[in-house]
Amino acid sequence: MQSQLGVTILGTGYYVPPQIVTNLDYEKKYGVSADWIKKVTGVEKRHISTPDLACSDLAIPAAKVALKNARIEPEELDLIILTSMGPDFASPPTAAIVQGTIGAVNAAAFDLDCACLSFPWAFFVASTLLKAGGFNKILLISSELGSRCANYNDPNSFVLLGDGAGAAVLGKSNDPTKGIIASYFKADGQQYDVASIRAWGSRHSRLSPNEIDNFAFNMNGKKIYKFAVNAIPEIIDQLTKQAGLTAADLGLIVPHQANRRILEAARKRTGLPEDLFFININEFGNTGSASIPIALAQASEKKKFAAGQKIMLAGFGAGLSWGGILIQT
Repeated sequence: MQSQLGVTILGTGYYVPPQIVTNLDYEKKYGVSADWIKKVTGVEKRHISTPDLACSDLAIPAAKVALKNARIEPEELDLIILTSMGPDFASPPTAAIVQGTIGAVNAAAFDLDCACLSFPWAFFVASTLLKAGGFNKILLISSELGSRCANYNDPNSFVLLGDGAGAAVLGKSNDPTKGIIASYFKADGQQYDVASIRAWGSRHSRLSPNEIDNFAFNMNGKKIYKFAVNAIPEIIDQLTKQAGLTAADLGLIVPHQANRRILEAARKRTGLPEDLFFININEFGNTGSASIPIALAQASEKKKFAAGQKIMLAGFGAGLSWGGILIQT
């Protein structure tokens, strides 16, 4: 009977720190043209954490909103999966800190990291566990403080980054048609250095101030652009083929909010209409793995999709990694 179970999104939520930094703020502080930032990235503002905030400080309020919208109590959770490129500590997992803080006393907890593709991966893992049995309700959280790893000597990258967290609660459904109907994940580790944060791992655990250019967030913009504008159409094509559908059957595509110019170029390659893609990078910037669940939660708020529709979560990023999932809601 377990194989006949479906998976449903019980509720979503997001949280961004209250401090807003506009392009004009960056122009005044760093001399980078506000108009240039908007033209090149599509970002108009981003939310930036104050120094006292950590990953869990964004994750916890996002989780609480998702739980409230799901109408369940923390004690009902069986598992918490958190994704981040900047957890509170190397150990313990930040998911455990969230678990203890929100009172999810019956939940196991672990962290997962696949850079900006982490949320679709977490959704896939959670869905597999729910259908396998032993778990009934799972909380997914993606929480990022991109501003902490930004290289403020590089205006091509730091102007993109924003902080925030998105969350979703998944549960079992008696309708076997609900949940993931197609998945597609790929990686090319030979290009691991195209986008990276090399600091604070075991290879580069301590940095002097003059090393920031090499070990803060670093990306090859031209290679990322070429990679991403090809990856997004590939993801859409592969997922629709797997499901035996066409793009016309889709209700909404929620992509990783990396750069508006990338998303527009990729969309034009697919020939799909603008309103099929949910884009909010102008409001939040690139929030890493949190960008997809923040966009998903905001799309739900704005009623951009409804029960019975098919929505796609498509991501790409460091690794290099790319892929996504197609969900029957």
